[in-house]
Amino acid sequence: MFPIQVNGLINSRPALFSFNGVSLANGTECISYVQIYPFNYTAQNYHSQPLTITNPVEVAKIYYNTSTVYYIYGFNEQIQIPSSSTLLCPSVVKATK
Repeated sequence: MFPIQVNGLINSRPALFSFNGVSLANGTECISYVQIYPFNYTAQNYHSQPLTITNPVEVAKIYYNTSTVYYIYGFNEQIQIPSSSTLLCPSVVKATK
Protein backbone atom coordinates (compact mmCIF):
# COMPACT_ATOMS: atom_id res chain seq x y z
CA MET A 1 0.00 0.00 0.00
CA PHE A 2 2.93 2.36 0.54
CA PRO A 3 4.13 4.77 -0.65
CA ILE A 4 1.04 6.97 -0.50
CA GLN A 5 1.46 10.05 -2.67
CA VAL A 6 -0.43 13.28 -2.10
CA ASN A 7 -0.33 16.54 -4.06
CA GLY A 8 0.09 19.60 -1.87
CA LEU A 9 1.72 22.98 -1.50
CA ILE A 10 4.89 24.33 0.11
CA ASN A 11 4.93 28.12 0.37
CA SER A 12 2.17 28.26 -2.26
CA ARG A 13 4.21 26.12 -4.70
CA PRO A 14 3.11 22.64 -5.80
CA ALA A 15 4.84 19.63 -4.30
CA LEU A 16 4.33 15.89 -4.24
CA PHE A 17 4.43 14.28 -0.78
CA SER A 18 5.33 10.60 -0.67
CA PHE A 19 4.47 8.98 2.67
CA ASN A 20 6.58 5.87 3.17
CA GLY A 21 5.86 2.98 5.46
CA VAL A 22 7.77 0.47 7.49
CA SER A 23 6.62 -3.00 8.49
CA LEU A 24 5.62 -3.65 12.08
CA ALA A 25 5.93 -6.93 13.98
CA ASN A 26 2.17 -7.55 13.64
CA GLY A 27 2.42 -7.54 9.83
CA THR A 28 0.93 -4.08 9.28
CA GLU A 29 2.67 -0.98 7.96
CA CYS A 30 2.72 2.59 9.17
CA ILE A 31 4.16 5.92 8.01
CA SER A 32 7.61 6.63 9.41
CA TYR A 33 9.03 9.18 6.96
CA VAL A 34 8.01 11.42 4.08
CA GLN A 35 9.75 12.45 0.88
CA ILE A 36 8.94 15.80 -0.71
CA TYR A 37 9.30 16.37 -4.44
CA PRO A 38 9.00 20.12 -5.20
CA PHE A 39 7.63 21.11 -8.60
CA ASN A 40 10.21 22.49 -11.02
CA TYR A 41 8.51 25.18 -13.12
CA THR A 42 11.40 25.38 -15.59
CA ALA A 43 11.31 21.66 -16.44
CA GLN A 44 7.53 21.40 -15.81
CA ASN A 45 7.91 18.31 -13.64
CA TYR A 46 8.65 17.24 -10.07
CA HIS A 47 12.28 17.11 -8.94
CA SER A 48 13.70 13.60 -9.14
CA GLN A 49 15.75 14.05 -5.94
CA PRO A 50 13.37 14.34 -2.98
CA LEU A 51 13.90 16.00 0.37
CA THR A 52 13.53 13.20 2.93
CA ILE A 53 11.99 14.09 6.29
CA THR A 54 12.61 11.61 9.12
CA ASN A 55 12.09 13.85 12.17
CA PRO A 56 8.91 12.39 13.74
CA VAL A 57 7.49 15.80 14.71
CA GLU A 58 7.96 17.14 11.16
CA VAL A 59 6.53 13.95 9.64
CA ALA A 60 3.41 14.36 11.79
CA LYS A 61 3.07 18.06 10.86
CA ILE A 62 3.23 17.24 7.16
CA TYR A 63 0.80 14.33 7.55
CA TYR A 64 -1.78 16.40 9.41
CA ASN A 65 -1.43 19.40 7.07
CA THR A 66 -2.05 17.47 3.86
CA SER A 67 -5.35 16.05 2.73
CA THR A 68 -6.68 12.99 4.52
CA VAL A 69 -8.04 11.71 1.20
CA TYR A 70 -5.42 9.62 -0.57
CA TYR A 71 -5.21 8.22 -4.07
CA ILE A 72 -3.36 4.93 -4.05
CA TYR A 73 -1.48 3.94 -7.19
CA GLY A 74 -3.26 1.11 -8.94
CA PHE A 75 -6.65 2.08 -7.52
CA ASN A 76 -9.09 4.59 -8.95
CA GLU A 77 -10.87 5.25 -5.68
CA GLN A 78 -10.15 7.55 -2.78
CA ILE A 79 -9.32 6.26 0.66
CA GLN A 80 -10.68 8.39 3.50
CA ILE A 81 -8.90 8.12 6.84
CA PRO A 82 -11.28 8.81 9.75
CA SER A 83 -10.26 11.83 11.84
CA SER A 84 -9.94 9.58 14.92
CA SER A 85 -7.42 7.33 13.14
CA THR A 86 -3.92 7.71 11.77
CA LEU A 87 -1.53 5.90 9.46
CA LEU A 88 1.46 7.27 11.39
CA CYS A 89 3.75 4.87 13.24
CA PRO A 90 3.32 4.77 17.02
CA SER A 91 6.82 6.24 17.45
CA VAL A 92 5.82 9.27 15.35
CA VAL A 93 2.57 9.76 17.26
CA LYS A 94 4.42 9.42 20.59
CA ALA A 95 6.96 12.08 19.55
CA THR A 96 4.18 14.62 19.02
CA LYS A 97 2.71 14.24 22.52
